[in-house]
Amino acid sequence: MENLRASIASHIRTASTPAEELRIILGELEGRVGKLGFGDSGEPVELLLALDRANALLEELAERGANLSGERGRFETVGQQFRRKGKRFLRSVGGRRELQALRAAQPRTPPAANWWWYIDELLDGEQRTRRSGTLRTIGITVAVLAIISALYIAFLMPDETTRMRYRHEQAAEQALMSDDPAAALISVEEGLTYAPDDEDLLLLRAVALVLLDEAEQAEIAFTEIRELVNDDEKFYSARAQAYMLGNRPELALEDAIRLIEADPTSGLGYFQAGNAYGSMGHFYEAAAAYEKAGELAGLAGEIELEGMARVQLANLMMIMMSPQMDLGDLTPTENEP
Repeated sequence: MENLRASIASHIRTASTPAEELRIILGELEGRVGKLGFGDSGEPVELLLALDRANALLEELAERGANLSGERGRFETVGQQFRRKGKRFLRSVGGRRELQALRAAQPRTPPAANWWWYIDELLDGEQRTRRSGTLRTIGITVAVLAIISALYIAFLMPDETTRMRYRHEQAAEQALMSDDPAAALISVEEGLTYAPDDEDLLLLRAVALVLLDEAEQAEIAFTEIRELVNDDEKFYSARAQAYMLGNRPELALEDAIRLIEADPTSGLGYFQAGNAYGSMGHFYEAAAAYEKAGELAGLAGEIELEGMARVQLANLMMIMMSPQMDLGDLTPTENEP
């Protein structure tokens, strides 16, 4: 696939005005940023340079008095998506040191206003802010936690094996959400020493193996888990959720489609499809899937699932109605279940 520079250059040659060039670059950026973590997003440095060029064109056209509300909204949306996918971008570059080397290799040091060149520092700052916010809340919650802990110990505390299994399961899930499957695998293996046949831990282990490109071992593990669960709907739904934890919505969507193909009345299948589509930015398909999930769940008397689908649909509609969202660019895909 052609890289970002070749793709943009081939289109820009046909651009007759700066405004047209800007729209071409925005279109390329929307596609490339959307693919971060899911496929070929081009050379990292070319993506940064394209963001530079789009920003420069916005400033140039604004000085001329052009009406840029639509283009500026698209650029801000791309920026928001890029920032959310900052960790994935850093992986594509090769890590913080490689990004620092890219900055140093530029003819001129990128200005601080072009924050995409400093996504590593922004991520570090956000982490420090979260840590600081957590520390500030500790004083407020100590008394409440003390009361809850006392009640828990007196009436609800599970046995040591259950506590340790749960602790390692939570650590594994957090590691998957942080794009660290190696750490997730370590936590799962520790948890399995307490509960060797736990379905949830075994599934997290298999998903971690997928993310570590251990496809053969993962397939063996999935086969064993499927036989252990002996319920395809439960297996595929649980695996779809685990894939979502691991930031692999495209794999979650495959399992959701398997559920729907096996049972076209599966509200759970459509709900999982909605989650996957939404995570990939396919909002029209996500809305349709949530609506179908709520309808099927209502017919089946699955009140909890129906409520969850309605809530997710409402949240999605709020996102789609945001002034910064350019719905004209969110065209439906052809693989809607």
